[in-house]
Amino acid sequence: MSRRAAELAERRADALAHAPKLNDALGKGKVGAEHGDAVANAAGRLDDDSGMHLLFAKLTSEQGNRIRRALDTEIAVLAKRSEFAGLRHDQLMARALDRLVSPRARPAAWGLLRSRC
Repeated sequence: MSRRAAELAERRADALAHAPKLNDALGKGKVGAEHGDAVANAAGRLDDDSGMHLLFAKLTSEQGNRIRRALDTEIAVLAKRSEFAGLRHDQLMARALDRLVSPRARPAAWGLLRSRC
């Protein structure tokens, strides 16, 4: 089992421990594992004790594609830097987004976001 698969299984198990009805439905085959994963993903992003923020946006296709390209470009740049070694994709994405919106940073994808604003 890969590290990512193990982390996913652990998050799913933790989420299902806090959602007994969903756990029962999964056990009875009424819902699939993807439902547990969806709950785990949502729960993992809504941690009141940590002060973390969850961002959600409905974007046009053009906006979404432009932002996704910029994030992907910035993630690729960050992933090559030693100080970001070992971070999960979601952690790299958070840092990439911060660099894209921070006035102090000059991310690699700066032009992608500015091209059609």
